[in-house]
Amino acid sequence: MLARLRTEFPGELSVAGPTLAAQFIQRGLVDEYRVVVHPVILGAGLPFFPGLETPVGLRLTETRQFASGAMYLSYAPA
Repeated sequence: MLARLRTEFPGELSVAGPTLAAQFIQRGLVDEYRVVVHPVILGAGLPFFPGLETPVGLRLTETRQFASGAMYLSYAPA
């Protein structure tokens, strides 16, 4: 069902949140990972990426640094 979304929706489909995103990551359906890292350590929370049987190699495609110190990182599967 998730793979069918690629053919039914033209253009970009953004998925966020660890539970929903995990389903797409585990099925190899992610074309781009967009991560914003904030300069704060919380020490708690849900892991954003699911446990995987095999690692997913990524290739850095874009970076941006914001005045706040946050970093935007864009990755594509290698």
